[in-house]
Amino acid sequence: MYNSRAQTLFLLLLLHSVLLAPLVSAQGSKWSTLSGNPPKVIANGGFSGIFPSSTQYAYNLALLVSVPDVVLWCDVQLTKDGVGICAPDLLLSNSSDIVDIYKKRNKAYLVNGVPTKGWFSVDFTFKELSTVVLTQGVYSRTNKFDGNAFPILTVQEVASTYKPPDSTTVAQSSFSNLTKSIPAIKSGSGIFTFSLTWSQILTLTPSIANPYAGYRLFRNPKYKSVGRYLTLADFLTLSKNASSLTGVLISIENAAYLAEEQRLNVIQAVKDALSKASYDNQVALRVMIQSTNSSVLQQFKDKTNYELVYKVDENIRDFANSAVGDIKKFAHAVVVSKSSVFPENNAFLTGVTDTVSKLQSFKLPVYVDSFSNEFVSQAWDFFSDATVEINSYVMGASVDGVITDYPKTAARYKRNPCLLGKNSPPYMSSVQPGSLMQFITSDYMPPAEAPFPVLNESDVVEPPMPHVSATPPSSSPGGVNPTIAPTPRNGQSKIASCFFLPYLAMLLSALFLV
Repeated sequence: MYNSRAQTLFLLLLLHSVLLAPLVSAQGSKWSTLSGNPPKVIANGGFSGIFPSSTQYAYNLALLVSVPDVVLWCDVQLTKDGVGICAPDLLLSNSSDIVDIYKKRNKAYLVNGVPTKGWFSVDFTFKELSTVVLTQGVYSRTNKFDGNAFPILTVQEVASTYKPPDSTTVAQSSFSNLTKSIPAIKSGSGIFTFSLTWSQILTLTPSIANPYAGYRLFRNPKYKSVGRYLTLADFLTLSKNASSLTGVLISIENAAYLAEEQRLNVIQAVKDALSKASYDNQVALRVMIQSTNSSVLQQFKDKTNYELVYKVDENIRDFANSAVGDIKKFAHAVVVSKSSVFPENNAFLTGVTDTVSKLQSFKLPVYVDSFSNEFVSQAWDFFSDATVEINSYVMGASVDGVITDYPKTAARYKRNPCLLGKNSPPYMSSVQPGSLMQFITSDYMPPAEAPFPVLNESDVVEPPMPHVSATPPSSSPGGVNPTIAPTPRNGQSKIASCFFLPYLAMLLSALFLV
């Protein structure tokens, strides 16, 4: 299995280097389409001419070697329990090993008026199909990749995992040959900041992130490429000169990978920048250091005037007491996801967890990440209203702060006069999690989901940060060879204090540019 996967990954990179050059050279061409834009490239089941259709390798390869705005095709079939799956044929026997798994489960149906016998997805639950693997269904193509045990993917998995990211124009630049895959940092492939020099990055044009582009919701298209990149020093200078701010938050991720594989000490770089900007010896502005790695925060324990914030990077329902006790040794506050407070199923709230109450009982403030204004980002219980959502977390769950893409919305909420006094109107009441789901009839109820796990001490404790040698990275910027990196080792006073609104935040990590 290992050799098969390694050969497949090598093939991905070989195809990338061979095929990407002509794609890049064609980007400057003019097209005679009605809009004048290049025609869309639609990958039918991913790169299904090489790998079995609708598999993870087929989708990854399509993203790797095609144009940046490639459209991924999913042939949707429905399971017995209503799960949408990507399968290239109505008859599962034409593209999977289902005949070997369920020998006697074939049935006959009228398909477009024609009696058709075979194995249909509607006769199996998604759990049953989890033991079925996809295979090459076109016999003129190679079946040598069928041994990789490709699982059947849901529509949600394809939509969320294989969507092409687009935060800069780097894919359309001369640096597109630096594309690589580093599973230790992010699924899929892309171009990373450590492969470029600062002067090279400055030649790129920013592009606003559109996390809900799948719903055709695009953020401020008029200014989608306005702005410039900042160094950390520029960021700190900007924050010091802004009278309305009360502090900064710096998020550090992938520090272990950068130290071990790239020989870059991002932690020391942050310390040096803060010290040079005189943040070490001032108290006017709060300094918050955030990370999902306890080993990173341990490196800042000597900075007693910094607030260390531990971010939990998975959905959980509670903390073990031992885990919270360990967190208190290196952090002053905790960030959790929205679902770790109000779990949801198919965008319906199902209840409330113990995460906030448990952390606050240990005197740890709780911040929630992250809030957006797009109506599809809120559960139906919030009536697709960003203000109702914020209010429910602040007044209903008693969180200590929210992290938002839209600080003006949160600022407007803080100024809402309906929050003042004891007689707030009914529409400013927090929602009751699970109440809306009670109105769904049994036939339309979404499938039950397993509860989120409890965060234990073993999930928090990490080995110390690796030592960073003085030797520079072996691959110089602009000449990096695509590689597959190994996986790391493992990782109203109340209202006035509820938000990060007056903060500027900078993410320091191995930034994923495309």
